Amino acid sequence: MMELSATEIAYRYRDERIVFEKIDLRVENPEIFCILGPNGVGKSTLLKCLAGFYTPFRGGITIDGKPFGAWGRKKLAQKIAYIPQMHVPTFPFPVRDVVLMGRTAHLAYLAAPSGHDREIAAENMAFLGISHLADKPYTQLSGGERQLVMLAAALTQEPQMMMLDEPTAHLDFGNQLLFLKLVKRLSKRGVGFVMTSHFPDHAFAVADKVAIMQNGTFLHQGPPDETLTKENMERLYNIPVRLLETPEGKHCLPRLSFEE
Repeated sequence: MMELSATEIAYRYRDERIVFEKIDLRVENPEIFCILGPNGVGKSTLLKCLAGFYTPFRGGITIDGKPFGAWGRKKLAQKIAYIPQMHVPTFPFPVRDVVLMGRTAHLAYLAAPSGHDREIAAENMAFLGISHLADKPYTQLSGGERQLVMLAAALTQEPQMMMLDEPTAHLDFGNQLLFLKLVKRLSKRGVGFVMTSHFPDHAFAVADKVAIMQNGTFLHQGPPDETLTKENMERLYNIPVRLLETPEGKHCLPRLSFEE
């Protein structure tokens, strides 16, 4: 079991503009924690702080009660994997090599991947259904395929928790649903998640906890049914909405009129 905690954290740019402040959260694997909010509220910056790439100027983040600095970069990489919203490929490495790069956190300095490392990479490609892409150049993949390759590399890293920055933003409708199903499957295998999203329905579908972020802080956080209320959604997105119960779950629908 791994616990990630943030206490009263705040982050600002070099020009002193505050991105967010007074953020508290606590996540244990295999929980799925979803952060919702409009563009520009600091969701991606917060995720990078939680992944250890950025350092808050106030407050603290701990893993199992120990601050990030006490873990070291290599140990931290064995705890947390980060998948960005968009990844632009530069070199045409075969997919199998991109996935194998996830083992870097477990290798000694200048050591080559072992047969065991290659087995782990192959198993994760098979688990995600992308073994057929193993020899294909990474630069020739679609956006959806790249997202699955990044997920396979993150799994090969064998983290206890993953940070996903709007993981479905560049996927079509069908692949969005398939990706969310993978998140649920991985959660059942013991992996925890912190993910950002624009879609309340995605939080209803997979999240154990939800935080809604606006004006540089969390307005509310808790279980989806308690947090994603009609009042909170209308306040967050500034449009009228209605919540709909179906046999498949709860949905948040906009109530828009296009008439003047």
